[in-house]
Amino acid sequence: MRGMDTPPLYEAFKKRLTMACKERGLKQKELAAQLGINNTTFSHYTTGTTSIPLGLLLRIADILQVSPVWLGFGNQETEEDALLPDEQYFLARFHFLDNRGQEMIWAMLEQEYEHARKADA
Repeated sequence: MRGMDTPPLYEAFKKRLTMACKERGLKQKELAAQLGINNTTFSHYTTGTTSIPLGLLLRIADILQVSPVWLGFGNQETEEDALLPDEQYFLARFHFLDNRGQEMIWAMLEQEYEHARKADA
């Protein structure tokens, strides 16, 4: 479980979520009800206490009529820049890891990248 402070990534997610809800005239508790989850659980997702499942992020984006990439990560995508579903899945998982988890993934990715680069040389 994470500390009491909300990680910056979740703060940014919560701001985008609040903005999208406001644009749709929807309160977060109403959104939680549409998703079939209680307010406490929904709050845990927006504060980083619990990682938000990718499927739920996609449902929220659909209800709010926003890009799931923008909602989850703050990026505006163009058709050329659009991520493949597997890439979206990976990034969603990565961005909701705590710092330790992200550092582990970065280290593994760098190691595998160097290995692949040497193999291609």
